[in-house]
Parts: sequence; C-alpha cells; structure tokens
Amino acid sequence: MSPSKYILTPPEDLHPYDPSEVRSAEEGTLARDPLYPDFRRWRHTKEEDQVFLSFVSKGYYATSNVNFESISARSSLPQSLPKIADQLGAQFSSVLRIREDEINRVPAQQCNKVYELAGPGFALPARVTLTDNRREAWLHDLSLPYVSLHSVSKYIPHGLKRKRVIEQCYTKQIPLKRALWLIKCCCVIEMQQLKTKHSHSQSQTGMGVSGRAQTPPGSSPSSAASPLANPQGSSPQLHLLKEWTDSFIAILEKLVFEMSQYYNDAEKLKVWKTEITYFLKLLGNCYAADLLDRDVFHRWLVEFVARVETFEFLPITLHILVVFWDNVTSPRESAGAARGGANGSNFLLSKITDMLLHKYYVVSNAKSMINDERYIINDIKKNNKLKESILAILTNLIIRLFKEQSLEIFLFPPSSWELYKPCLYEIINKSEFIENVDEIRKILELISYRNETLKDTALVSRGDNTSSRESTPDSDVYFQISQGYPDIKVIKINHVDTSFTTLLDDNNTEFDWTQYIEHNPLSKSAIVQLLLWSVHPSRSAHYESNQLVAKLLLLQINSFDGFPEYEIEDTVWLLIFQIAKIDSENLKNLIDVNALYLLLNILVTYGNIKVSTYIRKLISSGIMYLPDSNDKYFHVMLLINLKISPLMKNQYNMVLRNVMEFDPSFYENYNYDKFVMAVDDIKEKIAETSTSNKQVIDSTQFSNMNLPLGGKIMLAEWFLTRICSRMPLQPVNRETLLNNFRFLCVDLNIAHHFYKWVEFVVYHQLLADIDTMALLIDILICYQKLFSQYINDHVLFMKTFLFIYDKVLRETDSTNFQIVSFMPFWKFFMKNFPMALIIDNDLRNGLSAIYEEEKTKSVALEQNRTQTQQLFSDITGDRSLANNLNFAELFQSNIKSILQYKTESSPEDFKKAKRVLSLLKASSLRDYNKFMSVFLKRKNYSDTDLVCLISNKLLSVEQIKSTLGMSRVMPLLVAVEQCMSDLGLMTHSHFINTIYYRYYMIEYVRSNYRHILESCNLDDADEYQLFLRVLIKCGPSSKFASVTTNVIVDLLQKSNLHQERILHDLLQVHVNGTEFPPIDPESIEHGSLFALLDFTNLWIFQAYMLFQIGEIRKQHSEYADTLEGYIGHVLDATGHDELCSKLFDRVSDIDVISTIVEIYERNLFARILDPASQPVQYSYLVIAIETVISLSRKVTEVSPVALPMPESGLDLLFSIVAHFNGLSESQLLEQECVVDVVLKIFTIHQEHILHGIVAQLQNPQLKDRATSFIRDMLSLFDKLSFSLRLKLSLYEVLSSLKSYSMYVASGAAASPPGLGPTTTASTSQPSPLAGRSQMSLDIPKELQRLPPLQVSSFVTSPAASTDTATAAHKPLGLSPMSQSNETDDGVVHNGPEQQRWFLYNRKSHSYTAPLRTPAYYHINNYQTSATGPDAINNACYNLALFNASFENKNPA
Repeated sequence: MSPSKYILTPPEDLHPYDPSEVRSAEEGTLARDPLYPDFRRWRHTKEEDQVFLSFVSKGYYATSNVNFESISARSSLPQSLPKIADQLGAQFSSVLRIREDEINRVPAQQCNKVYELAGPGFALPARVTLTDNRREAWLHDLSLPYVSLHSVSKYIPHGLKRKRVIEQCYTKQIPLKRALWLIKCCCVIEMQQLKTKHSHSQSQTGMGVSGRAQTPPGSSPSSAASPLANPQGSSPQLHLLKEWTDSFIAILEKLVFEMSQYYNDAEKLKVWKTEITYFLKLLGNCYAADLLDRDVFHRWLVEFVARVETFEFLPITLHILVVFWDNVTSPRESAGAARGGANGSNFLLSKITDMLLHKYYVVSNAKSMINDERYIINDIKKNNKLKESILAILTNLIIRLFKEQSLEIFLFPPSSWELYKPCLYEIINKSEFIENVDEIRKILELISYRNETLKDTALVSRGDNTSSRESTPDSDVYFQISQGYPDIKVIKINHVDTSFTTLLDDNNTEFDWTQYIEHNPLSKSAIVQLLLWSVHPSRSAHYESNQLVAKLLLLQINSFDGFPEYEIEDTVWLLIFQIAKIDSENLKNLIDVNALYLLLNILVTYGNIKVSTYIRKLISSGIMYLPDSNDKYFHVMLLINLKISPLMKNQYNMVLRNVMEFDPSFYENYNYDKFVMAVDDIKEKIAETSTSNKQVIDSTQFSNMNLPLGGKIMLAEWFLTRICSRMPLQPVNRETLLNNFRFLCVDLNIAHHFYKWVEFVVYHQLLADIDTMALLIDILICYQKLFSQYINDHVLFMKTFLFIYDKVLRETDSTNFQIVSFMPFWKFFMKNFPMALIIDNDLRNGLSAIYEEEKTKSVALEQNRTQTQQLFSDITGDRSLANNLNFAELFQSNIKSILQYKTESSPEDFKKAKRVLSLLKASSLRDYNKFMSVFLKRKNYSDTDLVCLISNKLLSVEQIKSTLGMSRVMPLLVAVEQCMSDLGLMTHSHFINTIYYRYYMIEYVRSNYRHILESCNLDDADEYQLFLRVLIKCGPSSKFASVTTNVIVDLLQKSNLHQERILHDLLQVHVNGTEFPPIDPESIEHGSLFALLDFTNLWIFQAYMLFQIGEIRKQHSEYADTLEGYIGHVLDATGHDELCSKLFDRVSDIDVISTIVEIYERNLFARILDPASQPVQYSYLVIAIETVISLSRKVTEVSPVALPMPESGLDLLFSIVAHFNGLSESQLLEQECVVDVVLKIFTIHQEHILHGIVAQLQNPQLKDRATSFIRDMLSLFDKLSFSLRLKLSLYEVLSSLKSYSMYVASGAAASPPGLGPTTTASTSQPSPLAGRSQMSLDIPKELQRLPPLQVSSFVTSPAASTDTATAAHKPLGLSPMSQSNETDDGVVHNGPEQQRWFLYNRKSHSYTAPLRTPAYYHINNYQTSATGPDAINNACYNLALFNASFENKNPA
C-alpha cells in the first residue's frame, strides 16, 4: 500500500523547533519541512522498514538498563499509575460536572417548572431574524456535535417556538443535550416575554404587579428572576407549560399514526423508526426536566392508549405507557397533585385499570392480530406470538396494579364487570407472572364480591330463597285465578323483569339485542315472559314479535358456551301444556292463538323446538285418553297447525286417531294424506292462474284459504322454489311484487319466505323500474323491524340496492329517476344501521354520495325550469306543451285524472297523472300546496279519494288538518282499520298503495299521539274505538308513557261512568262477544281491581294508581293513613305480587314519594320488631325494597337532596340493629334477606342517618344511645361471617360513619352534606350541628379502630371452629409455649417451625406465643384452624392496640 495515502498534517497549535525557511521560487530556494516534537512522518527508509518488520514479527519491548529490576523505578509504576489515573479521572469528572451543573446548565429549583439561567457572565441568547437559508444553516450547525455550542449559542433565530422547535429537533436529530438546551432557552424567552406582558397589563389596569411577580424582601436577584416563582398561583405560566405539553402530544400522536403509511416502504420505515426513537428520548428528557405539565400529559397518555383500537398501534402505545408507568401510577406531591388531589389520582388509576382490562378483553378475543397484506390472514404462529406478547405486557401491568394500588380502582359498572371478570380470573390463574398467588386471589375474591353487589342493588339477595321458591308447586304455574274475580285467570310469573318488557315494547330497530343478551342472559322466567309477551293479544301490533323471540333465543344459545338447549324446549312445552288447560273464555284474554301457532312454527324452523318431542310428551302425558279433559282439543289443533315432515306422518295420524272417539272430524279432515291433497290442489290452481313467467299470481283467489298454518308453510316453500327456479330470470315489475307480497305475507302470513324472495330479486338485479323499487322501499320501511331481522347481510343487500338504483335504473328509467326521491330510505338505513356503515367504507361513501345527489336533484328541479320542461315532455310525450306550462291547469287536470281511478282511468293514465303531479310538487312545492289547499276547500271528493292521494304521496294529513281542521282528519283515522280490506281489492291495487298508507297513518298517530287522544269524542262509538286502539298500541311504549298516564288520569277524573267503562275496555278490549262482570265501584275504591295486574297491563295500573293517589289527597288533608290502608288492600288483592313495586313509577310529587317510602319502611320495621308476627314474607321484602329504591332514584333525579328519614324511622332503625345483635349467627342466617333489606335502606338514607348519629354523639343526653348503636353495628359486623356480601355492605356503612364523624370532629362541617333549607329534616327543626361547630365530638374508640378495607376483614377461615364453649377456655390469640422449649438461659427451641419472633410477657418474664407477621390484608380476624374462632391476629398492627413494642433482641 502506498504511503502517500497517509498524509499526516501537523496540529495547528503545535509549534516547530525552529522557524522554517521558505523561499520563493524566484530566488531558486526550496522550502524545508519544519521539525515537530514527537511528530515525524514515516519516510519509508530501509532502517524504518526493518524496525517495522521486527515490531510486527516479534512485538515491541524495551530491555532493562540495569541488572537488577528491583532497584529500578519501573517496578513501582504498575502500582501507582492506576491510582493516579483514578484520581485524574475523578478530577476531570468534577470539572465536567461543574461545567454542566453551574456554567452551562439551567439549575433546578423544587417549585420551578422552567429554570433560570445561572453562571458567571452567562446570558440568554438573543432572538435574531434570519433568512430561511441562514436559519437552516444555524440549525445544521447546532446538530453537528463537533461545532462548539459556544459559537452557536450567541443567538437563536426567530420563528422557533414550541411545536416548530420540537419538529426541528427530531427531524435534524440534534443531540439530546443541545436539543434540551434549545428547548429550555426558547421556553425561558417565551416565559420572560409573557411575564413582561402580564406585568404591563396589570400596571395599565392600576393594580400593580402582584406579589407573585415582585421580588420578596431579602431575596437574591437570581431567585427573583425566576420565571415561575409560584406556578400554583400563576396561570400564565401554567398556560405556557400546557401549550408546550400540547405541542409534544400533537407531535407524538402524529408520529405514532404515521407508522401505517410506511409498511411497504423500507427506507421510510427506517427513517420513521429513527425519528420516533429520538423523539421518545427527547420527550423523556423534557419530562424529567419538568418542562411538561405532568398531569396533563398523564391524562392524555391514558386517554390516548384507550383510544387506540387498531392492533398495529398497540405495541408502541403500550411501550410509551410502560416508560411513564411509575410516574403515572404513583401519587405526586406537586403542583399538579395539589390541583387534582387524591381523587384525581384515583380517578386516573381507575381509568387505567378500565383501559387495560378492556384492551386485554379485546386482544384475548381477537381472531387475528395481523393487518398486513404481506402476510396470510391465517398466519397462526405469528398471530399467536403477537397476541401472547401483548397479553404478557397487559398482564404484568394489571398485576402491578393489584399489588401496588388500592382495591377501589377495580370497581366497575355492571356492564363492564361482566366483560372483565373472566379476564381478571384468567390473569390471576397465570401464576408464573405473580408471587403470592393465594393472597392475590383473596384480593380478587373481595373485588368480585364488591362488583357483584354493585351489579344488582335493586333486588334482595335471593340466595337459597330463589331455589326454594321455584321448587314450590305454584312456582311454575303461570296462569292463576284472580283473587278478586274467580272466573278470570291472570298471568303470574316469578321475578318479572319490567325493564325487559319495556325494551320489548319499544324494540327500536337500531337496538343492539346481541349486546343486551351478552350482558343480561335470559333466565327461565325471562324466557316465559318473552313467550307470553309475543302471543298476548294486547301486543298484536308487534308484527315482529315472533321473529324477535326466535332471535333472542338463538342469541341466548350462541352467546354462552355449553348452554343446555333442551331447557328452552322444556320451558316452551311446559308453557304450552299450561295454556291448554285454560278455558276458552280466558284463552281469548290471555293468548292470541294464531300468533302462538306462528311462533311455534318459527321455533321449529330454527330448531329451538321439535315436533317429535311434542308428540312424545302428548302421548306420555295421557291427556289424549282422558274423556273429561278438554286439553286434548287444543293440543290437536296446535299439532294440525304445526309443520309436519313426511317422516312424522305415522305419529301425526296416531295422535289424531286417539281423539276419534271424542271428535272424529279431526282425523277425517286433517289426516296427513288429506292434508297433503289439499295443499296439492292449491298448487294446481296457482299453476293454472300463473302467467308464462311463473312469477305473477292472482292473490284474490287465495285470500280465503281454509288451510292450517302448517299447510301454508308447505305451500309457501313450494311457491318460493317455483318463482326462483324459472330460467331465464325475468324482471320483476310493480304488479308482481305487490301480488307476491299479498300472497306470502297476507294470505299465507309467512313473511320469512317473502324476504328470501326479495333478497333473490335484489341480488339478481331484477327490479324493472323506479316504481317497483319505490314499492319495495315502502314495504321495507313499513315493516322495518322485519327488514332488520330477515335480511341476512345488510351491507351486501344495501350495496346491491345502491348499484341497481345508481347504475341500472338511472339509465333505464331516467325520467322517474329525476322526479322520485328515496331520501327517507337513505335516512332510515343510516340511522338504524350505523355498524354497517362503520364496517364498510364503500357503503358509507356510496350512501353519502347518493344522499348529496338527492339534495342536489331537488334543488335543481326548483331552480331549473328548462329541466322541468324537459321532464314534462318526457312524461307526456308532447313537446308542444312543455314550453308553455300552466301550473293551475296542469294541477287541476291531473288531479281530476287521478280521482277517476274507480271508473274509466287506466293504469297508464293514472301513472302519467301521478308523475306530472309529482313533478309539479318537486319543482314548486309552495305553488303545489296552495292549489292543493284550494282543492281541499272545494270538498268535491270522498274519503277514499283522500286515501288515494295520501297513499301516492301527493297529499299529507298535516295539510288536511291545517286546511280543514282536525275534525276532517278523525274520519280518516277511524277508517284505517275498517277500510284496509276494501282498499286492498285487486281493482284498486294500481291506484291505492295500501302499504304506504298504513305506514304513513301509523307514523302520523305516533307523531301526534297526545293531540289525537285529546281530539277523540268518546261519546262517538267509532272515535271511542279509535281511542282504545291507539291507546292499546302506543300506551306500553316508554316514549309515550308520560302522555298515556296523563290522558288516562284526566279521563278518569271526568266522571265515574268513564272510569268504569274505560278501565273495563282497556283491560278486556281484546275480548269479542264476552262480557265479564262489571267493575264494582266498591272494588275500585278498595283496590280489588288490582287483582287483574300482570306484566302486560302494568302501564294501565300505574296510571290508575296515580289517579287513586290524587283522589285520596283530595279527600283527606292528612292522607298518609288512608294511603297506607289503600296500599295494604292493593297488596292483598295482588297476593303480594312483585309487580306492586312498580305501581308508583309514574308518581313524581316529592311529598307523595316521601310518604310512600315512609309507609313501606314503617310497616317493614314494625313487622321485623313484632315478636308475635310471622317471619317477613320474601315477596313483601322484594316489594318494599324495590319500591324504596325506585322512588329514591326518582328523588335523586330531580333534586340534589337525598331522601330524608323521619326521627321515628331512625328510632326504629336503632331498635332493629339492637334486635339483630341479640340474635345468634344461625338465627341471623335465617333472616339474611331481612338484614340485606335493612342495610339497603340504611344506604338510601345514609346522609340523614349519619347526620342524626353524629348529632346524638354531640348531645350529652343522647350520646350513650348513639354509642350503643355503634357498638351494636360493630358487634353485628363480627357476627356476619356467613355472608361476605352482607359483611361488605355493613363495613361500608361503618366506614362512612367513621369518615363522617372524623370530618365533623375536625371542625370542617357545620351542616351535613346534602342537607339544605328545602329538606324535610331541615324545615322541621334546626340542624343539630348548626351553631355547634365548637362542640366537641367524642368518637367511640371502637369505631376509630375500624380497620381499612382489606381481604381478611371479610374472609374468615373456613376451617375455623364454631364451638364457642371450647373456644371460651382459650386466651385471645395467646397460646403459651411449652416450658420444655425454653432453657434456663433463655434459649428458645421452637421445634420444627424454626420461627424467629416471639411474644414476650414482661410481667411473667416468659415467651407466650410465636409472633406472626402476615401481609397487610390479613390484619383483622383471619386465623388458622389451630388458633380458634375467638382468637385475634397478634400481628404488629394489632399489638399496637395493646401498647406492645417490637424489639429485635432476646429479652432473656
């Protein structure tokens, strides 16, 4: 290698031995190279080469110059050089530390967020305006480590502020120390500018500089110049700090979400990794230097991780969370912590816990973690590896929260707890992640119990009561004789869920039933309630009820692994056998038989029930052979209406033969062979009447088919196969669509097959024109709840529908495309199916484009007359009339043509006239409404003519009302049900769209519900029936609950005649030809009418109860006693039905609510304390506590003041606690439900009860009574070892009492929280604490020693002995050690246990027991079986109560 490549340049600061003599070329003298010490170039001479080769081959060493190494200094150098090197290194480190800490560093102060510059002669760089190129050059020099900071730090360019500074740092990769210097300087400069501006603004207002900005006397100038001398009180400085924090946050979010853009570009991905790595380091340095508002950053970080739902961003976000984990989860004693306090810290920890568990749930249930086109979707190994790594991170963080944080952060809402509970147990079972698994599991047990108590606070703890009650003979009898009316049967179901009934009555199309079933699985009683709701006559307006039942049962089966499907089938057939026992008159009241047939066939279709099982149950029951039983006729009719497969022919015929001796007509008319023949005859008639394309059927010939429902299903299946199998496929016009709808949905009553055909038509793009699509849209919107259930794939269906409309019909039917608007349908889909739009972006974009186009199209028709003329010429085919359009003439002529549909109008003329009127309406709505008003005022039309115009969307009921008044609208509403059959005649099918008319009138009634009810003349028979029909259909809906109640109450107040008549008709409106005994006014007065109460008519009795309360208040000024008697009559009439707790849901008067609550509590307490009375019935407990809870919630919704408890109630509560304390543990176990109810009542009135207890503690005369009550509560707490939930509830009461007592004792409260001048307690007497702020409060020591919330406070050892007699002879936790284990010298032999610590008795000078030091959550009564039930835990915490000390020495 040539040595010329290695040219050595002498250092600039190195001087030669003598000056070089350089002569110019003109003088003819050559330049001589200077000589430098210890520096000479390799000249490649022979001697140098020899030396070089020798060094390479043999190495380099120097021989000793003396004979004896020991007298040379060389031997001492190896020992002294390391010491000298260490001292030299330490000295240089001190120099660097002084330079960084005192000269080039902004020193930190404890209270400052931004640091003042210090050091002799150091000053802030000046701001200088530079060009873009010079600014870039300055930043470039700053990023170069070998360019001295001294040369760069003379000035800072203008334009570098906040976000721009940070961006320049990470894009140019400025070294971290220099970047931190730049950020500090920019921040300090901004702070000084802000401080100057703030001081100037204060001086202008004449207020002077505040004490925060002034230099305190005696302080140094450097400390006075601090930019943030008092950040807690200086809002401008905090605002600036928050802006810097927001800048960091914005950039971090941007960098994180940019990752997905560089998947397919390795170079850009590499740059991104470099930038994000650098930025996280810069962020950490700024965070450590307190250049960020940590509280703002912590809140953002938690919310940011919670917002990230895409798995690809989850690793980086979790990494960022882990980096800042210790600071986020540890409480800060800083400015931010002072602002937020402990509550803010707990809130943030709760959000972190919720977020982590939600992430764990989502990741553990995710099918795929990979979203990269380079990988196969089912890359199982990589997917599992990613999932395991993310779950490991989440598990580690959650375990750390378990160990380090309070248990309160693991309390969740009931809906969340259902999701998180399996995740928590799964995490705890991963024992490799944690230590002390048993202790963690005890914590989890307490958390689980606490969340379970929060899950359902409205019900009494049923425990064994539920099972015992359901095992009674009457528990599965769903139809019982009414107590007040022996001839009437009512529905009786245990544990009716009224909220479930409300959801069923509402059944909004957009409601997510899947999520509801996952969070609220159906119990047996809920399944029975669902079945009876769907077949009850009062719910006949719910056309979707049967399909909804099947959907919910399938969701119940599919949502829970291992769910026994046979339970549903057994429940269904049990209900059927009970329905069969009902007499014919009551059957009409309770069951819609046709709806029952349809429901069972749908369940058979989906496989929920089996007909073969039903036949076996019939045969084994022996009902078919009993001559006196009428049940067999119901079963035979039910079997005839079920779908029978050919394989069950013999079984089916056998059942019919069994009843031949009682009624031979069943077998003669409905045996299987004759049944099939009847179906085949109808098939032949359909084939004869069908046209060549086999898609059109004359439905009028089959409107009165005498065919059971099973045969109709067979016929529908055959017909669907027939119209879908014809090749080639023909376009479907409006006539075909309408006839198939009538045949399948009206004549056969089989909607499922029609929707299958609709899917077939749409997916094959067979819609012929816009008119056909408009009719299909009318059907889908009119029966929108079936659309949401029968259409399998809403996304695919809607995308195909949009394609037909936008791509096909736009070209083939362009004229109607410009006139007809489907805006309501687009709005309907976007409102009711938001998840479909979220899942598919193409569908969302397509719907948005069509929606905008529809709006543009309507505006264009109004503004562009030329387009209107062109469309008119296309409709009429006459271009001569298009240039001279006369609006009045066209309107009158086409209205006349429309109304001639009954006589001489052809379908084509009708369509043309309809299109012209639609065009006139779209082009000028104002003129159209004006001429339509003139037409209405002439009154030259019939009601059917108005129906025709409304059904074709040419007239609205609102326009009729505004022109002619409500009196003209009422006949149209009355005639809706009566004339629907006449309007459906084949001769009018082209002219009157009965489907849209029905939907429009129903929506009009719902939109004007109150006005229509108030407008009905109840003396007119037709309008009275309209009133009942509207009230029955809309009354159960929660949307109209308030209006319905007010209407019924106002109506009952008018006259007694209306009261009896309306109640009779509302309760028995579905009975035809049967009159039940008239309602006795005496029974109304005494509440016997409530014997007819069930979950289907609860809304009626709620309104009736509100009416009766109003009447009682009118008649009695002191109405409490009268109301108490009336409520007692109601409870007796209903047999203490649990539905009685919902009768007061419509009461809103606070005074009445307080009175009702007082009545229930007083009666309940009296029953508990009465020694002569029987144990309190479980049903009464449920009624009482649910009534109190629901009414207290109503008070909380309207008033910030809690529900008060009178002084007499407080006295009774004291007595009840003393009564409970006097019972043994076994007696308390028997009254577990009673204790649960009392604790819930205590919680409801907690504020007033605590206030009363504290007031008595401050009163010397009542102090002993309050102290005795507290001791009874503490004693009861120790006795409740059989129920952890009750023990936890009582602990919360005691903890609240302790906290409030200490709060009052500290002098912080002069009045109880929540009490004000408007409450009953404060108005009846002055506040006991008012004016007593200086009065001493002596808190009982027993209450002060209440331990904190720990597991061992609530869990007793399962092996603990219950023999109190044996335990009485044992000392409290102190078991003396055997003297044989102690020597005379004090040496203790502890046997095999080998424990170190022992209890030493100073008086007896002996060791008494080993000292146990368990974890902190074992501090209260958790003992092993060897210590006995009465032993105390002699850990350090409890020993402190006995003035004991812990000494690490042997006293002997």
